[in-house]
Amino acid sequence: MKKIFRLLSVFVIVTSIAMAGEYTPGVYRASENAVHNRGFSYTNFITMVVGQSGKIEEVFIDATFPVDSRDLNKGYTTKQLLGDSYGMRAASDIEKEWNEQADAIAAHVVENQGVTFKMNDDKTTDDIAGASVKVHYYTPLLEDLLSQAKTN
Repeated sequence: MKKIFRLLSVFVIVTSIAMAGEYTPGVYRASENAVHNRGFSYTNFITMVVGQSGKIEEVFIDATFPVDSRDLNKGYTTKQLLGDSYGMRAASDIEKEWNEQADAIAAHVVENQGVTFKMNDDKTTDDIAGASVKVHYYTPLLEDLLSQAKTN
């Protein structure tokens, strides 16, 4: 009976270690300012949520964008909020809007518990179905978040 109890205890400990995530629970944020090729400034930002299990539960990718890029006095919104109004679908080889592609990148990070995609020479990736945007804008921010959340 003691032998069974010991084996069961070892199994529980090993299972707990295997199931535990590699990140510290919390909410992590990273952002980076940039200049659009049309000359206006914007900010890419990402929020990552790590649950009590130590696993990435949610990633949210967005970027500020002018309400009207011809008249910056009209203020800014975000690409996620613009949704279909952003207008990338028509220009996209995969016919996906920016917010859909950002969500695909975020889902890939959650599913793979990290940045597992490789960047092509044109700064896109073939590793994420549903995303043809240039991932080089988001990769450094994602890596920063993973570094912030990494358990020691």
